[in-house]
Amino acid sequence: MIVRATRLFIGILCFLSVGGLVMAQGPPNAVFLTDDEAWCDRDNNQSTAEILITGEVDTSRFELHLELRGAPQTLVNLPEGVFTLFLNNQLGRNEYIIHKVVEIQEDDVLETEVGDTLVIEVHPYPDMSLSVDEGDFCSPADVVLRGSEGYASYTWDFGDGSSRTTSANWAIHSYEIPSDGPPVVFPTHLTIETAFGCTDEVDGSVEIYPGPEAAFTATPLVLQYPDLRVELSNETAGSWSYQWDFGDGRSSPSRDPVYHDYPTYGEYTITLEAYSAHCSDTALRHIQILPPPPEAGFEPDSAGCPPLTIAFENNSLYADSYVWDFDDGTGSTEVHPEHTFAASGEYRVSLQATGQSGSDQTEQIILVYDPPVADFTTDASGVAYTEHSFYNQSLNAVEYLWD
Repeated sequence: MIVRATRLFIGILCFLSVGGLVMAQGPPNAVFLTDDEAWCDRDNNQSTAEILITGEVDTSRFELHLELRGAPQTLVNLPEGVFTLFLNNQLGRNEYIIHKVVEIQEDDVLETEVGDTLVIEVHPYPDMSLSVDEGDFCSPADVVLRGSEGYASYTWDFGDGSSRTTSANWAIHSYEIPSDGPPVVFPTHLTIETAFGCTDEVDGSVEIYPGPEAAFTATPLVLQYPDLRVELSNETAGSWSYQWDFGDGRSSPSRDPVYHDYPTYGEYTITLEAYSAHCSDTALRHIQILPPPPEAGFEPDSAGCPPLTIAFENNSLYADSYVWDFDDGTGSTEVHPEHTFAASGEYRVSLQATGQSGSDQTEQIILVYDPPVADFTTDASGVAYTEHSFYNQSLNAVEYLWD
């Protein structure tokens, strides 16, 4: 990529084109015919610049007063015409200035301040590196490749037939190989280009290992106590090491444990890990063993006088929610409720116990007796030493005490 810039001319020159050669007319003049240039650093950055020297007399000799990359220099005894100046360019900006041209005639000396500038830019080559930055390298693997920062474009060859160009110094690529095959090394290649068109290339590699795809079946997934056995079938393809975790504190390294017996009802998670020295994968199955059907029960079946307060003791089995009906228009969902019966009567208290395996209901009779009412009449006249009769008219009583 060539960068061209407009040079600065100081003074007023007139030019005449003769057969494609640009000739200056008038007082002595010198001008760069070579355009400004730019290139990337190379083993030899030398170049040449053509300078056109013109004067009044054909037999004149000329002096050029130059500034070469900051250093003044005078070239003497130069003829008229095109002069080739050899330049030793260095990395960076190289500035060459024609300050003045002097024409030396037999009997006169003429000179012109020129101020023509030639700029040659030498841009550094990039110092490129390529690294595999992140990834577990187990197929399917998302791998981050990274190059040195600060360049205009990055062209990535991922080694699997795909490529991509980015403005960022990194790229994510997904690699996938058969799970039952050997590891695969993918040769990677990175080409970068700077804003000035300088390029560099670097090679690398990514090794991808086959990754297992753990799979198994567990039958059944839902059991009813007292059935506690689960049948297992390992369906993982390929040759791997295995580790089973049955979720009840027990494990096995067997490829095919065939079945597993659980100690009691509950919820368990079976985990199968298939692994190699580099890669692993896991599969999960959730097992639910339902408890026996609920058995509703409570105490006491009590009796008493109003207000009668009873603390009910719930002794139901295999249930986790409860609905009480006290047969007086009220109820409760507590496990062990306390209830006061305000009026006498016969109350059929019921309890419905519900669990994972269904529900059950039971009831007890609570007797709340009518309170006794003491009452009596007599024929007593108040006459001493006379026998009198007393008539008991009490209600709801079975025992009496007279005074």
